[in-house]
Amino acid sequence: MKKKGLIVLLLIFVLMLILNTFTPLLSDDYFSAFIWPKRVHLNDVSYEAVKRVSSLEDICRGLRGYYFSWGGRVPGGFPVSFFLWQGKEFFNPINAFMMPALVAEIYWLSHEGKVSVNFNPSYLVWIFFALWAFNVSFIDTCLWLAGSSNYLWMLVIVLAFLIPYIRSYFDVNAFNNHNTKLAIGIFFLGILAGWSHETTNCWIVLMLLYLLYESKKKGELRLWKISGFTGFCLGYALLVFAPGNFSRLQMQQNTDSVVIASGLLSAKLVELAVILFFHFIIWYFVISFFFKYKRQKEKFIHKDTGLYLVMAGLFILIACGSCLMMFFIPSKGLRPSFLNLVYLIIASALLFRLQEVNEVYVIDDRGKSFLRCIGYAYLIATIFFSIWGNYINYNHLQNILVHVKETEKQSPKTVLEVSPSLTSQNDIWLYGSGFHLVPLPISEDENYEINKTFSYYYGIKGIKIVK
Repeated sequence: MKKKGLIVLLLIFVLMLILNTFTPLLSDDYFSAFIWPKRVHLNDVSYEAVKRVSSLEDICRGLRGYYFSWGGRVPGGFPVSFFLWQGKEFFNPINAFMMPALVAEIYWLSHEGKVSVNFNPSYLVWIFFALWAFNVSFIDTCLWLAGSSNYLWMLVIVLAFLIPYIRSYFDVNAFNNHNTKLAIGIFFLGILAGWSHETTNCWIVLMLLYLLYESKKKGELRLWKISGFTGFCLGYALLVFAPGNFSRLQMQQNTDSVVIASGLLSAKLVELAVILFFHFIIWYFVISFFFKYKRQKEKFIHKDTGLYLVMAGLFILIACGSCLMMFFIPSKGLRPSFLNLVYLIIASALLFRLQEVNEVYVIDDRGKSFLRCIGYAYLIATIFFSIWGNYINYNHLQNILVHVKETEKQSPKTVLEVSPSLTSQNDIWLYGSGFHLVPLPISEDENYEINKTFSYYYGIKGIKIVK
């Protein structure tokens, strides 16, 4: 069992490494490779030449400018600048490792916070399947350099921070009463964890407050719990009260509204519908479980049943709260839905675990076998199309970069016209890959901001795709 579980994690790592290798720099990556002056809009390259990031001092200068001009996600921004300086080939294996790390953490959280390598392989496969199939923004949050650093990496840190709290919740004797090293370590880990995501951390604060209250009520409040909570709140304050958040609102002329603008309402409703569509199966299982539990409560006789239910409810609260925050934040984008998904997966995994310890199941064996066959077929098909389609796009981009370098040397003031990728001309690649097809980092509009930053990065006047 142990070897099979580790093999599953290794296979996830290999798959992610292949996909990371085929994923180029995208979107904001090109802009983030430079040190821009303060109060500059993201991807605005209408300024004089600026210096590329080439040292740790440059990274600190860039992050300082970002913190005071654009946003508060400094811990997630550091690896972006660092790997743009060192090269994406160093980023690929580390980012590939983060996915099996996330899968393992979800497994540990659903198994009473016990950190062990004795994995049940079928659990691991299901967790990865959910992260792969139900993430509407997989490329932006798990493959894109800037997106992965801010979402996947920071989620790994947040869940690592939560593991001791969950372990202590299920087993009060899991840690020493006066564990000074843990108290110091979790304080600094809490700062990093709190300094991560705006839409979820306010709900995690409420979750931690509840856990502290329960500990206090039972006379089990420990120094490390208070220390970690303090660090988390400090990190969250550094995130939400960053001067860059207010500066960005002012630059985008949104200071007259702190809630969703009326013009964004229809777009927000569409986003919400898309998120619910992708997360529907998990929500169906969660709701079905609670109906099953209500009808057959007498069968759930395990002594910790109440603990599992409360913990699952807390993670459901975080998922729903994050979705609510997404709806009211006055900007578009599906990337934060990855956070909703992860906490929803943890909640459903806890309910799976509750069924296991009570030996009461929502889905019978025949239903499980059917769903397992469907799931494996989907995984195999989409992974095949994803690797093949992204390999085609990778080779096409390498040919484009050859022409870009020639243009830079021979006629840098020429707008380069390039052909579209084969995969973009046939939708079967997009749907066959399960929306895991990485697009080219340029579009048909030479004035589009990403085309401009791409051109600035490579030292040419402009570039566009011509069909």
